[in-house]
Amino acid sequence: MKMSVALLLLVSSASVCRGQSDASAHARMASSWYKPTKVKDDSFSTIFASTAAKANIFWTNGDNTADDLVNGPLTASEAKFSAAQTTAFRKGDPPLEHTFTAFPKPTKLGPGVYGSIALTTGVGVSRVEEDPTSAVSVPHFSANWTVVATGILGTTPGAHYDAYAKGVDPWSLTAAELSSLPDTTYDLWIPFQIGGGNSIGTGPGYSSSFGFSVDYATALGSSHLLGIEASGDQVTLTGDNLPNLSLYTINDVTAAPQLDPGNLITFNQLHNALVSDLTGDYSLDSPISLGFLLRGIPVPTIDMGDGSLAQISADAHAHEAAATPEPGSVTLASVVSIGLLAIRRRRNRQGRR
Repeated sequence: MKMSVALLLLVSSASVCRGQSDASAHARMASSWYKPTKVKDDSFSTIFASTAAKANIFWTNGDNTADDLVNGPLTASEAKFSAAQTTAFRKGDPPLEHTFTAFPKPTKLGPGVYGSIALTTGVGVSRVEEDPTSAVSVPHFSANWTVVATGILGTTPGAHYDAYAKGVDPWSLTAAELSSLPDTTYDLWIPFQIGGGNSIGTGPGYSSSFGFSVDYATALGSSHLLGIEASGDQVTLTGDNLPNLSLYTINDVTAAPQLDPGNLITFNQLHNALVSDLTGDYSLDSPISLGFLLRGIPVPTIDMGDGSLAQISADAHAHEAAATPEPGSVTLASVVSIGLLAIRRRRNRQGRR
């Protein structure tokens, strides 16, 4: 029995930049609409994209603290594309853009009792334009978003702030799309690009970090394909132990699967490449393009409750915290420990989303 190959062109480029006192993460996803195309070896290649116009982007703001003040987590979602963008697109039409507006408010917490302020933002824009590689009218959909977590530390002993922001761009697969697959199992290709990043790391009284993740889920469960957390030149990679997952380095996230065995990469090799780039200036300067290949996964048949049978999601997130010593018997070490415990709880909560 020949296996169909379903190509999810989840074109994601993500980068992170850090100013003097903020951590921020920027990500981009894009796709084009195509019909199933027969390829060599009599298998079928399908690029899923018909849900692009209906997709939402999801925001998380918090938990945030500023001295005695606390808020979050606050969540919101909004349509990635406007009605004007999803009407019939004709060859030669100018690009259409739509600005995101639904990052949860308030984005400023404070000043608290010691003068500290936590600041978070989430902004972005979607774009529909003509695919320059097509001889016919093929709309090309993309979405860019940026999340920022920063703050102002009060000068009074005991001052502290903690800020967190995240943007998630999910991709849903529906029964109508999956019905084109002739078998009960399929291969799924997910390209993902990390464009760059930096932070000041973690030290006495402060922490700054950024990260990304890629996941696949159905009603029967989820698979964590990759998680990246970076702080300074320290990098942690996470992912489920999936024997049917292969990870490739690729040249072009918009191209068809590039399954050169010479480009296979292990998690250890990816970890070493990230650490090598971050060492010295804490900056991830060289983009890394990855292709995830999930082989022989069952074609899902159970609705996830939102009309989709499967969902691929990628996120970019940023976190920053700082504290001054408490007066009296509370030491700086204990304040920092509290901050680290808060970070751990947040990461655990991310894993349960």
